[in-house]
Amino acid sequence: MVFPSIRTLKVLKLGSFIDDPSEDPLSGLCDELEKISATGRSIIEILSIDVAVQTDADCKRGDEWGLLDKVLTKQDGWPGLKEVSLKIEVYDYGRLEDDDLVDALNKLPDTQFKKLSTSETINFIFEVTEHVIW
Repeated sequence: MVFPSIRTLKVLKLGSFIDDPSEDPLSGLCDELEKISATGRSIIEILSIDVAVQTDADCKRGDEWGLLDKVLTKQDGWPGLKEVSLKIEVYDYGRLEDDDLVDALNKLPDTQFKKLSTSETINFIFEVTEHVIW
């Protein structure tokens, strides 16, 4: 992925698209981040992740997200990490009224990102937006 630049890379921006509820909501990102932290050479300071849930698609709402919290708060794994931004955009064109996807995703900081949310060294920015398409 980014291994050749890992010694100089300070800002990393990544994106993921979800159009099937069986997919990993972070598209294998946690495995790649685990490999980066294992090198002991990362100087990444800012990690920005944008996830787009495609029009009226569903996505996982549980522990799959918590893997990111585990990887990024690993002891000595990210010595320079100062900011993590996770923005989830849900696209809606006729989504069922009783679909609680946006509400469930908004609860992730309390259920899956407990360490990032309470970190004193990492500024965790979390945002869920819904885009209604007419």
